[in-house]
Amino acid sequence: MSEMTDNCPVCNCAQYIQSFSIRTHVYYSCNSCGVLFLGKEPDPKFSGNNYDDSYFSSALKDNLSGYMDYAKQSLPLRRNFRTILSHIKSHLSFKSPISVLDVGCAYGFFLDEARKAGMSVHGLDLSASAVRWMKDNLNIEGTVGLSYNAPEGPFDIVTAIEVIEHIKEPDSFIKNLRKRLKDGGLLVIHTGAVDSLTAKLLGRWWWYLNPPDHCTIFSRQALKHLITENGFEILDHRLMNCSWVGLNNIMLKLARIFESRRLGRFASKLPAWTLPVPHNCVQLLIARKIK
Repeated sequence: MSEMTDNCPVCNCAQYIQSFSIRTHVYYSCNSCGVLFLGKEPDPKFSGNNYDDSYFSSALKDNLSGYMDYAKQSLPLRRNFRTILSHIKSHLSFKSPISVLDVGCAYGFFLDEARKAGMSVHGLDLSASAVRWMKDNLNIEGTVGLSYNAPEGPFDIVTAIEVIEHIKEPDSFIKNLRKRLKDGGLLVIHTGAVDSLTAKLLGRWWWYLNPPDHCTIFSRQALKHLITENGFEILDHRLMNCSWVGLNNIMLKLARIFESRRLGRFASKLPAWTLPVPHNCVQLLIARKIK
């Protein structure tokens, strides 16, 4: 079981309560900003996230994390990414070519959609196999590493889509991304919203509660605080009401919620048919770097 932890990783508040206990992990809720964060892990094997080759493959990990064959999720993911791009485009004021760095790029599907829109693209991911797949299959260049390993740029746009919930030290993460942006450049964050009605109704069965991979889960207030405190002006902050998901990946999420490896094995046999999932529990934030 996770131990009590230090202050809130977002607002540094020392007051928090235990909210959810999932397997060997405990989420705490900050009394001030509402962010959920994991306690310290007493067992070293849980001290870091696991993003090896199996994370994006059809293989089942012990904690049922990752994706069910990420390459086969191309169609639903690209539909989601095109929606995000449409929101980004409404805030563009740069001259072409517009440069984009996608942090946590995985197989590069977002970058491929951005490239189709005429943008110059580069990816960053902790998974060497994902970056290699992106280069071999999409001919998109990427860097392997963490946020401080990213190319300096500066870039017009830096995106972190379904990434910040994996970060234990989000303040350092945002500072590293800010350094990669041009003055007036756009930062785009897409992540779960723990203060959404769906998250509150589902409680511990909300699919974003996925330890140890998801270690910091933001309320809208917490994300706004983090971004504005790091020198950004928020241009757009909304809840997304629907996502497109592959059928096999939906079943994997259910397997994770109910901690059922039988459902996980069943998920590996399903096709990646593209289905809409109404949820209204994912937040999209677009902010401009202030000089």
